[in-house]
Amino acid sequence: MRLLGIKEPWRGGDRHHRRLPVALVGFVLLAMLAVGVMPAAATTVLYPPVAGSAVKTAEGFELKGTVYPYGNDTTWHFEYGTSATYGLSAPMPDADAGTATVVPVSQLITGLQADTTYHYRLVSTNAVEGTASSADQTFSTAEGTATMPPPAGGPSPAPGEGAGSGTPAAGGSEATVGGSGPKTVAKLATVKGRSLLATTGGRTLYSLSVERHGKFDCTMASGCLEIWHPLTVASGVTPKGPVALRTVKRPEGQLQVTYKGLPLYTFTGDKKPGQVKGEGLKDVGTWHAAVAPGHH
Repeated sequence: MRLLGIKEPWRGGDRHHRRLPVALVGFVLLAMLAVGVMPAAATTVLYPPVAGSAVKTAEGFELKGTVYPYGNDTTWHFEYGTSATYGLSAPMPDADAGTATVVPVSQLITGLQADTTYHYRLVSTNAVEGTASSADQTFSTAEGTATMPPPAGGPSPAPGEGAGSGTPAAGGSEATVGGSGPKTVAKLATVKGRSLLATTGGRTLYSLSVERHGKFDCTMASGCLEIWHPLTVASGVTPKGPVALRTVKRPEGQLQVTYKGLPLYTFTGDKKPGQVKGEGLKDVGTWHAAVAPGHH
């Protein structure tokens, strides 16, 4: 660790050079804590922005995207340039997205070079999660079209597992379980002593407290499906698992698996099986991991 301007004598010289005494390092750390200059612990960004399309206009290109304040005052800007190091930013200063749950944003970019490929990304900042950026995207002034990057995370996911990379499958959902007849779409996963429902690939399944009796708040129109991915099945599939599962038709037309009448989702903040980072998150309601009966 570099101690705020204190030269580390073993760097850049003889590797056998004497290091700072442990007592001195401890004294410096205590002093830094006392005056409040210790760097803050890294914050996990659960709701990063998503850069959308770049649309050609008479003046230039309009960059579009979505930011997710979720109740926190959030600002945003696009970074762009002829490489992935960007170098240019708009608007300046950052625009205010407010505190709504999901906010679509756009920015007109002018003065672009002809026959040139540009990279761009969307950056958002708030006091809770700090600064986060979207994936890199490109557009060409020669073609007048944007190029969307392929989903990260390797090959196509197994049914019911999803990409797990933060990029939704087509329609903003997990990979739909296809075929017909009974299909296993969920299993039990023991996480921190609790038996939770998970996809066959091990991703924790969640429900939103306000989504009851066929009511949907997490929809494509709201932008929610960029973060929460519905577990869906083909029309001929009967979902099976360690508990009684049923289906409900989503506003977008897919059949989503339900448990106790609540539609089931995975969370893009869970980067690997066994994680439960979506537990207790609040937006229009509260997200909870689906707990099997008798296992709390």
